[in-house]
Amino acid sequence: MKTITVKTGRSYNIIIEHNILDHAGAYIRPLTKAARAVIVSDTNVAPIYAGRVRDSLELSGFEVSEFVFEAGEESKRLSTIEKMYMHFYEHDITRTDIVVALGGGVTGDMAGFAAASYLRGIDFVQIPTSLLAQVDSSVGGKTGVDLPTGKNLVGAFWQPILVLIDPETLVTLPGVFFRDGLGEVVKYGCIRSRSLFERLEQENAEDFIDDIIYECISIKADVVQNDERDTGERAILNFGHTLGHALEKLNDYSGLTHGEAVAAGAAIITRISEKHGLTETGTSARLDALLQKYGLPTEGNFPLRDIVSATRGDKKSSGTSINFVFLRSVGVCFTQKIDISDFDELFELDTKGEELMLRLRPYKPCDAEHIVSWIGDEFSFRQWCSDRYEYYPITANEINIKYYDCNGDCGDDDNFYPMTAFDGSGIVGHLILRFVDPEKMVCRLGFVIVDDTKRGMGYGKAMVKLTLKYVFEILGAEKATIGVFENNPSAYYCYKAAGFEDVPGGEPEHFNINGEDWLCLELELTKEAYDSKKE
Repeated sequence: MKTITVKTGRSYNIIIEHNILDHAGAYIRPLTKAARAVIVSDTNVAPIYAGRVRDSLELSGFEVSEFVFEAGEESKRLSTIEKMYMHFYEHDITRTDIVVALGGGVTGDMAGFAAASYLRGIDFVQIPTSLLAQVDSSVGGKTGVDLPTGKNLVGAFWQPILVLIDPETLVTLPGVFFRDGLGEVVKYGCIRSRSLFERLEQENAEDFIDDIIYECISIKADVVQNDERDTGERAILNFGHTLGHALEKLNDYSGLTHGEAVAAGAAIITRISEKHGLTETGTSARLDALLQKYGLPTEGNFPLRDIVSATRGDKKSSGTSINFVFLRSVGVCFTQKIDISDFDELFELDTKGEELMLRLRPYKPCDAEHIVSWIGDEFSFRQWCSDRYEYYPITANEINIKYYDCNGDCGDDDNFYPMTAFDGSGIVGHLILRFVDPEKMVCRLGFVIVDDTKRGMGYGKAMVKLTLKYVFEILGAEKATIGVFENNPSAYYCYKAAGFEDVPGGEPEHFNINGEDWLCLELELTKEAYDSKKE
């Protein structure tokens, strides 16, 4: 048995002991006068371990109930917390009773938050059963849930009264979740323990797991007791987390575990910091090699600009900046606030180069996000609106954007209308964007409105205005040639409605659209003219 004491505002012990689940009640009973205990667990862990913990608690005189939720990050929502509150109420849990979190990080975070907020605070005990929870999340008092807009955005600092760690629970842990925990283990080696990092390089983690748990918890306990409320030193524990949380968000909190996301985030930020001379040369290669040894990712599965953009709203942000953690070398780290306006320089995001992004709002209640990537000599276009998602590989220097409706479920007001396209595909319009001179950002635009009803025209007007905003304000184009198609006069009316009817015209041009020949009258619009006409 090993014991670590965390000296926070309310000190508590962390006890590491094999088969401690069978003695949980004996360790908890001296710390509380509770008559009742609620075991909070998930559908993966409860069938394996809840019975043993329940027997131990009842043997120590507790009246025990169980609240079991569907396993997975997807359950980490306020809706689950509300159900937990109702369970507490229905089982007469009072302020003197106790909550026992039995499971991984999601379980501990939610049970802790429910305990912190129900009746303005009741005691809770952490019994982590995953490697990630044992080495990291069960210690430090951070509790909370996710919002659709980001991870852990709602929560509270609420320290447990006891943490009981049983390494034997790792025997039943699926391989993917063992790797998940190793993402956090590698983090501790990176920020504070060169010796741990080197031992992970030289040996297999499974062979010295007890030592790993003890060292990681010792590091975290030392950091937490110096900065319980996360206002200073504790920020170093977020190494890899800013980009990691962004990746989790982009993946809709499924398919990519937290530890995998942290590993990828750590690898990405270390490559960048080393490239800028902030990190000792060779550190990035060592980190990549170690992560690969344990089957952890070193890259994100989204373009870098998407990942960086998704950091907006991160809980580590302060005003217009975000606090990043960088390595000086293995085992030594530092924090630095980076202004959001400096992200392009830090991450080397060329606004006329590899990736470009704009958030469009064709309907007020529903966003459509357009991401354009320029990769070598090819453009690719990705668009999603509501629950639609499609990917279009496009020929060099031309983008054909398809604007979708939202199946009539996007709200209704004087300017924006839900609609169904005549062709039945959900498409209400097209935009053809052709770069004539990419260096000078001179491009041609062609609009096609499928739905030529009043509603379609209202949407077309918005489409014109949003696209011109994209071309001139985001891409930085100097001149755009607007194509008004003879076959589709409604596009011209939308163009006029957007306030650009007096733009000088040019020579007609033939376009091939879906195998048909469309005659296009080109109207030239310069950046200067656009600036003078936009609302």
